[in-house]
Amino acid sequence: MNFSFNAEYGLLYSILLLIISGAVAYFYYKRTSLKNPQKNLFTILRTITVFLFLLLLLSPVFSFISGISPSPKNVFLIDNSESLLIENRNEVLKNILTGELMNAGAGNSENVFYLFSENLLKEITKDELSAITYEGINNFSTDLSSSLNTLGDNLSESNISTVNIISDGIINEGGNPLKFAALMNVPFSYYLTGDTVQKKDVSVKNLYYNKTAFAESSVPVKVQIMSYLYNSVLNVRLFQEDKLIDTKSVAVNDKQLSYEVSFNVFSQDSRIVKYRVETEPLENEITLKNNFRDFYIKFTDNKFRVLLVSGGPGADNSFVTGELKKIRNFRTDVVTQKAAGEFYEGSFPDTDNYDVFILSGYPTAVSDQSVLNKISSSIEKNNSSLIFMAARNTDYGKLKVIEDKLSFKVSSYSDNEELTGLSLVSFPGSMLFERLGQLRSVSSMPEVFKTSSVFSGNPSSETFLLTSRNSGPALIIENTPDKKSAAFLVYGFYKWRLNKTNSDNTEFFRNIISSIIVAITDKEANKHFSIETTKPVYSKFEDVKFNAAITNHEIKGNEKIKVRISGNGNESETELNRLNDYQYSGFVKIPEDGNYEFTAGLYEDNVLIEEIKGRFSVGENNFEFTETRADNSILKMLALETGGENLTGRSGNEISGFISEINSKSEYEIKTSKNLELNVNPYYLSLLIFLLCLEWFLRKRNNLP
Repeated sequence: MNFSFNAEYGLLYSILLLIISGAVAYFYYKRTSLKNPQKNLFTILRTITVFLFLLLLLSPVFSFISGISPSPKNVFLIDNSESLLIENRNEVLKNILTGELMNAGAGNSENVFYLFSENLLKEITKDELSAITYEGINNFSTDLSSSLNTLGDNLSESNISTVNIISDGIINEGGNPLKFAALMNVPFSYYLTGDTVQKKDVSVKNLYYNKTAFAESSVPVKVQIMSYLYNSVLNVRLFQEDKLIDTKSVAVNDKQLSYEVSFNVFSQDSRIVKYRVETEPLENEITLKNNFRDFYIKFTDNKFRVLLVSGGPGADNSFVTGELKKIRNFRTDVVTQKAAGEFYEGSFPDTDNYDVFILSGYPTAVSDQSVLNKISSSIEKNNSSLIFMAARNTDYGKLKVIEDKLSFKVSSYSDNEELTGLSLVSFPGSMLFERLGQLRSVSSMPEVFKTSSVFSGNPSSETFLLTSRNSGPALIIENTPDKKSAAFLVYGFYKWRLNKTNSDNTEFFRNIISSIIVAITDKEANKHFSIETTKPVYSKFEDVKFNAAITNHEIKGNEKIKVRISGNGNESETELNRLNDYQYSGFVKIPEDGNYEFTAGLYEDNVLIEEIKGRFSVGENNFEFTETRADNSILKMLALETGGENLTGRSGNEISGFISEINSKSEYEIKTSKNLELNVNPYYLSLLIFLLCLEWFLRKRNNLP
């Protein structure tokens, strides 16, 4: 450590004070009777005393400056997630942790070790590395971004030289870690613990289903299956409450990876049902932990009152009417225009009785605008939903009466007709899409009709389907607190019934229209609050998390949400934490596998306002096994962007040399200073008092006044 000594006053200023002090002392003792050497002694003593007094009056501060060179730190991030149990990757990691890699970066550097998974878990010492066990890993996701963010905060004052990640590279949570790595401004290197060559495997990749569905209605469930390196027939089974209810077979081959299997589920009663999709094991799969997925569907008995207003008889009118009447939870009334203000079914009904209005090819040039006025008034009064279905003879000018209720605008109108296919928007940005997962099959449906009219969605609407011709909007949905509206801007859906190549075509349309109505017609809107778990299945090693929100209740500030949990003979209760006026969250630990029910209650002044029931399971969380092939894509990107290296397969000496070279460039000196204030320093004051006393004593001994 280097030291230097500085004062607040320059050298010339100090010399000037010393000269003044010497002059004062000289003239003070000039006329005394003292002879040398006593006279010189007293003059020197008085000079020193006066000089120190002058310094004291000027509040002197002396600064001691030192240089410190902190040791470079090499950070080792060690993956501790469940995917390490695939293909004995934990054994590979054990060999790494007890090998030469952990001694890399010799010299003045320091190595620090952290375990990470969904976040930075803990720091461990070098001696603890060999004692790490991977037999009971209970970390169910890998979030490198959160880990790097926490690491940067923990070591913000340290001289980080390198960050070295030891992992299989399966990063399945969090955002792009590069932005957090860039903030640290150090090289990121990695050592891959798994094989990037895909081994034989079958996995249930994704599920598409409605979390809420109608009782007495057929509900589609679509399953995405991934198959690697198999040429076989794969049986996919569906269980309801642990009872096998359906099996589908799919022929898989080594040229295709992704397959889709469809099921339909049904419940006669209003209840919450547990389902499991499971693939039968094939020979030599790398793991069987990804062959199943559990999920819940809540069946409700809410009846939707639907009014279909048609512009006149026709194929689409017949098709749509027939499909709506097949949905048991829809009580559908139909009025078909005969003339202005006249309908084949009789008088126009009271519009205040309906939850949903469907305008199919309505209005036309002869339509009575008073009908649209009534519908508009009821939508405003009851916050009802509106679905518009285009036709060739639709009069868009008359639609201006309900323009503010529609999800789209008309830029120009043309009745030129042409055929078009439909396609799904590539990246739908709404959670609403989860309810419309079956839209993925729309490209295989027969072509429908469109006009050359030009449409555009409202700013708060979303487009879900496009026309193959000109990529114009075909299905636009706007689902906001003030507007619940959808629009089919194509027509000719009756053709789906005429095409015999796919027996599910009509059911496909029925499921789409049903899902849209359920999604935008919130029958739960009158509920005072909502609550759900963050996922259907948890491990007994993780917390079950509840998220709740007050939705339709006047906030007074004394509301509470309590959750009672029961299952496997156990009962517990927890009160959720209030995050803000409307949102609540809470955690509970369930240490035993099984199926559990919960009843959540909203309380005001400890008085129960409303209850909501739900279900979840505690069992095997297999999220980490969705992907089984080690993946270096993210780690490679980090190394490339930060100047790091792929250390996989290198010897300990090679790795140590690489890290040592970086460490040599990471050394720097930090200048620190400490100030010494003489006017409050006890030693300085003691010296000054001593000199005064010494001078007084010597003056008395020499008989001076």
